[in-house]
Amino acid sequence: MRRVWLQKVLPAATAALLAWTGLAGAAELAPEQVVARYDSLKNALKATGQRPDYAGILAAYQKDLAELVQARDAEANPATSHHEEIVAALEAGAEGALSQGVVANIFDKLMQKVLFQSIRHELNEVVSQWGQTEKNLEELEEAQAFYAGLKGTLEKREAAYGIDLQSVVGAAFSEMEAAIKGGDQLQFQLGRQLLDKTLMKTFYLAIGPKENGYLYKIARAVAEDRLDDARTMQAEAWAFYQSLYPYLRRHSPQNAEHVLAKLDLRTDVRGIDADALHRFLVQAFADVAEHEYEASFANWGTPRAAITALEGALFVSLLEPDLKAALGDGAYQALVSDAQAIFEAAKAGDRPLAEAKFQAVRYLLGQVAR
Repeated sequence: MRRVWLQKVLPAATAALLAWTGLAGAAELAPEQVVARYDSLKNALKATGQRPDYAGILAAYQKDLAELVQARDAEANPATSHHEEIVAALEAGAEGALSQGVVANIFDKLMQKVLFQSIRHELNEVVSQWGQTEKNLEELEEAQAFYAGLKGTLEKREAAYGIDLQSVVGAAFSEMEAAIKGGDQLQFQLGRQLLDKTLMKTFYLAIGPKENGYLYKIARAVAEDRLDDARTMQAEAWAFYQSLYPYLRRHSPQNAEHVLAKLDLRTDVRGIDADALHRFLVQAFADVAEHEYEASFANWGTPRAAITALEGALFVSLLEPDLKAALGDGAYQALVSDAQAIFEAAKAGDRPLAEAKFQAVRYLLGQVAR
């Protein structure tokens, strides 16, 4: 029997053969078709009371989705290609080396990352072809079509935390559409950041915060001796984390790598310390927020200053449950107000005000991260 999934990758020669024979996708699907195919295969893998048809699911994946996954792999250059990880997981499921729940979550959440990356890809196309209004609007429409595949994840986080994510995403798309029609590239970039960081917040909310994050669900399952459930949730947390890890690794490498190692399925799930791992995640995002503010000051006087100041504010928002728990609602709202003030100061060119507000924001982020 083949070794377990995480010790195996599809050899490059095999991948090349699949592409040559046409199994890796004979025709490019429209975004709506990609989402529909992803949904159908996800549902087939998660069906209860029956063993999935792994061979059929793998064949359908190779035919309809593999080409898109490989394209996103080529752009992002992950340490191990997500195409290989999906194929290996499906093969391991067929052989009984991985449980149905683990395979389903690896497929589901890695495909969600591919949809997220595809949104980014389409918005990059808008920027690279800026000024071609009709073409830009088509690319934006395709980004919205890919986003449809993520709505379910946003709905779950909204229900879990009592917050609104989907209307923020809707506002971001509306902002970008208006910017394209009005020829305002800065407005487009600001809307783009609002969308991007709201989706990152969604993935973080699935993993990190107390009570509703998978870190704490894993700890509860282990405490109740539900190890199969814990391993399934570990796979889910690991796969969700793939959408966050590349960003965190750039600005907080030690924290990012530590979280990745602990969520790796080769790590004994019983060794996951939810509180400790949560602190590493919060520290990583606090580091990223601080980096964005520093980038704002480094680019002062240019449009980039406002864009990165907004990113800093959005990363503060990303940590909303943690900041509220640590600081209280009043202090959290004051922190959000200061973050917004930095953004407004960056747009207005008021550096002294921005620097003063940044000191307050940095102090509070440092308190929570510790």
